[in-house]
Formats: sequence, structure tokens, C-alpha cells
Amino acid sequence: MCCRPPANSNSSSFRGLKTSKQEVPSGLAAKLGGVSATAAGISGKKHSSTVATLAAELLGSGMDEPPPCRLPELISRFTAVVCSDDYVGAVVSELVYHPYACPFLQALLRAAACDRKALRQLVPVLLGATSFNDSVKGGAGAVLEGCREEEVSAMLTDPTTSHLMEVLLQVLPRALLEEFFRRFIGPRLAELAHHPSANFVVQTVLVAAPSKEMAKTMYDSLSGLLPDLLRKRRSGVVVALVACCGRHGICQREVCTALASALSGIPQWADLKGDAVLAPALLCLDSVPIIGSNEPFSAATVAAARGGGSSLPRLSPTGCSILTQILRYGQGACRAFTDSVASLKPHDAARVGADPSGSRVLEALLEGNAPAKVKGTLLAALADHWDAVATTASGSFLVETAYRWAELNAKEAIVSRLAAASKVLEVTHWGPSLLRKVGAEAYKRDPEQWRRHAASATKTLDQFTKLFGDDSAAGKPQAIAKGTVVAQGKGIEKDAGANKEKEKKEEKMGKIKRKHEVAPAREEGNEEGTGMVTGHEDGKDVGTIVAEYRTALQAEPMPKSARKSKKGKKQQRDE
Repeated sequence: MCCRPPANSNSSSFRGLKTSKQEVPSGLAAKLGGVSATAAGISGKKHSSTVATLAAELLGSGMDEPPPCRLPELISRFTAVVCSDDYVGAVVSELVYHPYACPFLQALLRAAACDRKALRQLVPVLLGATSFNDSVKGGAGAVLEGCREEEVSAMLTDPTTSHLMEVLLQVLPRALLEEFFRRFIGPRLAELAHHPSANFVVQTVLVAAPSKEMAKTMYDSLSGLLPDLLRKRRSGVVVALVACCGRHGICQREVCTALASALSGIPQWADLKGDAVLAPALLCLDSVPIIGSNEPFSAATVAAARGGGSSLPRLSPTGCSILTQILRYGQGACRAFTDSVASLKPHDAARVGADPSGSRVLEALLEGNAPAKVKGTLLAALADHWDAVATTASGSFLVETAYRWAELNAKEAIVSRLAAASKVLEVTHWGPSLLRKVGAEAYKRDPEQWRRHAASATKTLDQFTKLFGDDSAAGKPQAIAKGTVVAQGKGIEKDAGANKEKEKKEEKMGKIKRKHEVAPAREEGNEEGTGMVTGHEDGKDVGTIVAEYRTALQAEPMPKSARKSKKGKKQQRDE
């Protein structure tokens, strides 16, 4: 067996890795993933179903099934060699601890994820079992019965073999995973969570937890350890725990209460009282406490940092990850954290928005199901700092999200600041696109015309919302504030009224469709083709409304001279 891997290789280069609904790829970014059933606000169900559909299409099967193996014969040969009498026992025990052989065995496990029989052979051999039962009737206990607890415990805590255990937990079938957890991890969960190597195995277990019962068991064991885990720099376990509870929709209120209690006990934030401590403590977890002082922050601050060849102080990636997941919970659980983020002082909010990790926190609040008043408070705090936020690459995404959710006055605050800083933004690779999306050039040319265009775009979005419901117009908060019948669902009488209104619209749209079949096609040179939405009639068909919805926010008003030119060309064609 060749132990040394080729140069520049890693486990991610192997094709056909298992991706299932229960697991999220390892790493901190992966722990930001799963959207729970109650976490993503009005668009959560649609997002989950879309992800499931795309995954099934890509994998060619259900999400619970791994993709088919591309080289089954090669994997079978490797499996036969590792499980042969020449390797079982002392040789395999030496290989799993070898710094070069262990990555190969990890890759072999990932490749064998598509073959349950191969896994039932490999797992006990790699865990040091001298005998195993790989028959079809043999359950999970029969497969793992020859594994010794002392040997598995040593592998969980070793810096090299702990990586093998992480991969093992990612590829195990559900029955084997639950059995492995009950025997080797569950009884020592608190101890392993504090271990410098084994805590990553605990994170993987939390990510791969296949059932609510298993997730609840882990929460009960870890909830009382949150203060110690945060203080001893084991916050990755907290990230995985918060994400696990959100993914399964369990203990969300409890985990928020326990986390708030843990954060309130951090000495460096003793000056902040009540909910005000929650956001700063997480944003600056394991990092410099730059939030809370409200020190001046502007575009000049960003430019000075770049000019000096340095970067701005970073917020805590793990703390921002925890806060991002918390903000995706239902408001009944996370309202204290939502209010804490929204109550950040203007300069602090701008620093968070310009940070690569902090910007995701503010995006989570704006895209979540927080009340419109809370979102408006955050947008008001950032009103004078949008130019500073937009001068960073990560902040530009926040600006786009805020512009999508803002009311007319908040939109104007964004575009006015960006228009004033257009020369600075144009030299960045994201600036021209951002300026075009918010219509900065049109605002500089004629602010009043821009306001009319923005108001008309708002009417288009409202009409789209009334026709398709809130799920289709998830990017518009006004639909939530107005409380349409489809979104609220209050009572059978309203539902019946909505159905009658829908039938009338369908009947009316059918007549209009037949009318359009006879009417001539719309000329491309008229004013409606410029993206300016000048008015809306109840009789528009679905295609017209969708087309206007797509262009309503991004299309800039066309100058009057250009319109006259096109109008003249149209008259020439008509003549």
C-alpha cells in the first residue's frame, strides 16, 4: 500500500463524496448552512424545498443517498486489501496513526460511502476490531461488537486519528451512527467537547445528527457547558450546537436563554446591561473588543487602512457564525438577540457592516422574520454610513440586501450616499455594478425623477405580491407589514374571500390574454420599454407583471433626450 499522498492533494479532490440531508460538509462555513423549518422567515419553506430539489437533481437520487461510485472496482480492491488478513490487527492500527496513511484511509472511507457493504467491512477494521459480523441480518451492534472502547477513545483524542473519526461519522449510515454515538461518544460528550482535538469530532456529530432525539440528547449534555466552552475557546462546538438546534427545530428558546446567560457573565462586557451585551459579546468573541465604544468610522477610515498596507480589525468569525444562526430562529426565541443587533450605535453598526463576518449578521437580520420596525431601526443607524460600508467587498452585498428591503426613504438614503462616493466606488471591481443596481447615476441626474421611478417600482412589487403571495415576493417587507390574506391565513372566511377574488382575477386574466392574442406586439421603442413603470392596471396579465417586477428596482430611468430619439425613430417606422 502506498502511504504518501501526491503533492497538492486533499480530500476534497475526490469525486463522489457523500452529501446527505443530515450532514453538512465539515468546517466553520458549513456550520452556517442549514436553514431550519422555522428559521428562515417567510421564505424558509421555499428555500428548503428548492435546495432539496436541486440536490436530488444533481445527485440523481434522494438526498439521503450518496452519489454513485465512479470507480467501484478500484474501491473494492482497496477495501479487500485493507480488510485482508495481512492488514487486520497491528498493521491497520499503525496505519491509522500514520500521518501519511491516515489521509488515504479517510479518502477510502469517503469513496466507500456509496457501498454499505464495504462500509460494514471497513469500519470495524479501522476501529481495531478483530472480528465483525457483516451479514445482512447483523445490526449496528453486531458490526461494532468487536470494537474496544479504549482503542476508540484513544482515536477520538489523537490529533491524527481524530480526522479519521470525523470522516467516519460523516459517512456512517444512520443506524451505525446512532450506535457509535451511544457507545463511544455520548457517555463522554462533555469531556470530548473540551478536548483540543476531540472537540472537532463533537462538532461533526452535531452536524451529522440524523434525528431530533439524538440532537436533544446532545443539547441536554452540552447546554450547561456553554460558559466554559466560550471561555476556553471551544466556540466551534457552540456554533455546531446552535446550528443543530436550528436545523431540527428543537430547544431554540432554551439555547438562546442559555447563551444569553453565558454571555452576560463575560467580565469585559460588565458595563453593558440587559440585552445590549448580547450582540457585542458575540461579535467580539475571541477577538479585539472593537464594538461598543461607537468610535468614528467612515470611508476615510477604510481608505486609511488600505493606504497603510493593513486591514481593518476583524470581528470574531465564530461569534458572528453563532449570531447569524441565532437570528434565523423564530422571533419567539431570538427576539433579545434581534433587538441587541438592531440597537447597535451608528458607528458600531457601520463597522459590523463592513466586516466580512459581521455583514452576514446584518444580512441575516434583514432577510429573517424580524419585525419591520426593527429592520427600520437598523437601516436608520446605517443611514449616514452606507458609503463606508459599500467601500468593502463584503459590505457591498449588505448594501444590495438593504436596498432590496428598504422603504422609499431608506432607499434614498442609500443611493444618496453612494452617489456622493461614486468616484471612490468606481475604482473597485464591485462598485460600478452596485451603483447601477441602486440607480446612482439617475439620482445624480434628476433626484425627483428617481423618486418617481422608485415609487412606481414599489407599486409593481405590491401588485406582484398581491398576485403571487408573499413566498414569491420574499424580497419585499411591505407584504409582511400589510398582512395579505395569503400570508396571514386568518379564518375560513378570509380564505373563501381570497379564493373568490382569485377566481375573478383568473377569469379577467383569461379575457385579457385572448385580447392580447389579437392585439399587435408592443413596440420596443416606447417608454415602457425603458424600465420606467409609469402606471399599473388591474388588467395586466401575469407575464407583464413578472417582466415589470424583474426590471423595477434595477432599471435606471432613461434620459429624456434618449426617449425623444427613440420616439422619433418609432414615428419614422410608423410612417
